[in-house]
Amino acid sequence: MEAKTRKKRFVAVPSDATVEDSPALRLLLQGLAKYRFLDSSHIERLTGWGGDYARRRLRELFDAGFITKPKKQVRQLGQRYDIYTLDREGIRYLKTFASWDKLYLSRAHKASSLPHKVTHGGNMAAFERSCMDQGTVRLIDTWEILDPVPDFKGTVGWTVDVHWKGEHFRLAINPDSLAGFHFLEAPEGKNRLYFAVETDLGTENEVRSNWHGTQTSIVRKLIPYLQTREQGLLEPLFRIKKLKVFFIVNDETRIERIIRKCAAVEPRLVDPTFLFNTHEAVQKGNVLQI
Repeated sequence: MEAKTRKKRFVAVPSDATVEDSPALRLLLQGLAKYRFLDSSHIERLTGWGGDYARRRLRELFDAGFITKPKKQVRQLGQRYDIYTLDREGIRYLKTFASWDKLYLSRAHKASSLPHKVTHGGNMAAFERSCMDQGTVRLIDTWEILDPVPDFKGTVGWTVDVHWKGEHFRLAINPDSLAGFHFLEAPEGKNRLYFAVETDLGTENEVRSNWHGTQTSIVRKLIPYLQTREQGLLEPLFRIKKLKVFFIVNDETRIERIIRKCAAVEPRLVDPTFLFNTHEAVQKGNVLQI
């Protein structure tokens, strides 16, 4: 009997086999286009694939050139999963059923940014899966929100004039994602909740004394978000009246530290606009329930 040759982890083996189309495959390709990088655990959650079947499908898509793996891999939530992004055949196939103009694709494989991109991708895939599981809620993604915006370039951000203790600063906000929940059974006009997502890996200080300078910090994000709401900036920009901000962080200790230190700088920052939870809770639970 001829022994099987073990396939190499980062080497695709071309095959004449046809890739079987399915709703899950389309969901995966669109997810990789929107969220850039997903690891195998995120993909299983998003598509509903599991176990040996998931491993076979991912290997099939890898060999067929639909998806590829960055050479630099990272551990997520203490586990090592293979990380995937779109490859040429996947992009070509995606264009046959999705509007490419509404999808933002980054092929950058910088090692320094990969942990954040993978974690954020997993968080957003969990948001999408939670809506699908709920059945009565649809995820409004960034591209749907930005579609009517003039000169759409696939990124989201705005500037805020911040008045602080007699001084004036003009600061930029660039959320990791801008999205929303469309509650299908609620009356029109009261059936959409919009939110920004900030994925935090604990690399930023909670507070800096020169908080409005070039160095980033959590308080530097919170104050412009609060001023954005108070000045009503998002309605003319994105037709959004109210915005929640979801900070997703490593652990509960980080949440307690952010709230304590930021509230000491400005008590108004303890506000229902800001909601906090952990990557593990979001990626393993139902976002709409937690």
